[in-house]
Amino acid sequence: MKINSSKPIKTLFFSFALLILSPGNPLYAEPAATEYSIVFSQREAGKRSIYLSDEDGKSRIKVIGITGNDGYPSVSPDGERIAFYGKYDDKKTWSIHTVNIDGTNVQRLTHEKNVWDSAPSWSPDGKTIAFAREHDDPQHGWQEEIWLIRDDGSEQRQIEELEGRAPFFLQDGRILYHSKTGPSQIFIANTDGSDRVQLTDNDANDWSPK
Repeated sequence: MKINSSKPIKTLFFSFALLILSPGNPLYAEPAATEYSIVFSQREAGKRSIYLSDEDGKSRIKVIGITGNDGYPSVSPDGERIAFYGKYDDKKTWSIHTVNIDGTNVQRLTHEKNVWDSAPSWSPDGKTIAFAREHDDPQHGWQEEIWLIRDDGSEQRQIEELEGRAPFFLQDGRILYHSKTGPSQIFIANTDGSDRVQLTDNDANDWSPK
């Protein structure tokens, strides 16, 4: 089984306030599709797991739930794997993982303690994952960084020129993200941090570009 990635990718977001009132609602969803067309994260009985569903919601299967707090699934370009984050150490450590679409071959890619690694996004060739890392630096305060890692967990590196969250790979290999400082704005840049361009300039926060 694999996801058909030929469909245009759309992302569905659900408001945090709604989730507080209705914890059975999906937290994050992204199209998938063969007989299952949506991959999403859902909290049930206080635990969050990754699921697949068809478009009418009549058929649903659980892919994985290893930490009790698995979220932000992202489908690989070939439709065969999902990247997601899981939380450890009483939610103090968030790590990036990959899993096959059938729930096999779970790999934990990042292992740093007391950091929040989230928002994975696959490169167009499926060999690299961009993700956001947040952590407290005793000297410089709260940090919001953009990192890259190979899909096998090797060659992890920070894009030091970029500060922000929610990185998203474009088809040309550049990265969209939103900035750290408020109000947050949307930027685009190469994976080495060069040719950074600001796309928005608003009084309100602009978040989570796709």
